[in-house]
Amino acid sequence: MVFESLKPKLRPDAIKVKGRLYYCVSDRSNTLIRLKRPIREEFSDLNGKDSLISYKMEYYKDSEEFRKRINELIKKGEIPFLLNLYKDGK
Repeated sequence: MVFESLKPKLRPDAIKVKGRLYYCVSDRSNTLIRLKRPIREEFSDLNGKDSLISYKMEYYKDSEEFRKRINELIKKGEIPFLLNLYKDGK
């Protein structure tokens, strides 16, 4: 299956946002991610009800494999997102 990545506006500076996972009753776990406004503004294809947008998430437990995959994506002209999961302090 061939994936065509969404095209960003290519702002000169990085976008860094924090968010949280939301609880999904049907999954019985924190699985919902809501994209923050700066990300939505960067990718205009996210706007509108008629856009069917999918995603592919990859997780590597080995840092060297992760680096290789990042380099493969960059060579294809794609810039991947970095997502870190962490527990908030109370």
